[in-house]
Amino acid sequence: MTEPFDSRVPKNDPWRQLGITFVCSLVLGITCCGGGLSLGSSRSNLLSTLGTLLAIVGTISILVSLGTIITAIVKLLLALFTGLRR
Repeated sequence: MTEPFDSRVPKNDPWRQLGITFVCSLVLGITCCGGGLSLGSSRSNLLSTLGTLLAIVGTISILVSLGTIITAIVKLLLALFTGLRR
């Protein structure tokens, strides 16, 4: 009998947490930017302002996903250089 995929990867694994953060922030960013762009073209001043706020939240979320990628690359390089020094 095979084990489910989740049981093979520990819940506190930093790579899993980085992956979840990356995917969630990317999906949130794309969704918010899309909603912001569609509401930004509205004639209503309130909806246009809401669209601007959604676009800002989406941009911040996409920047978080890029920061997650940079963090993962730095962790890989540190692990590589630490392994080479030993």
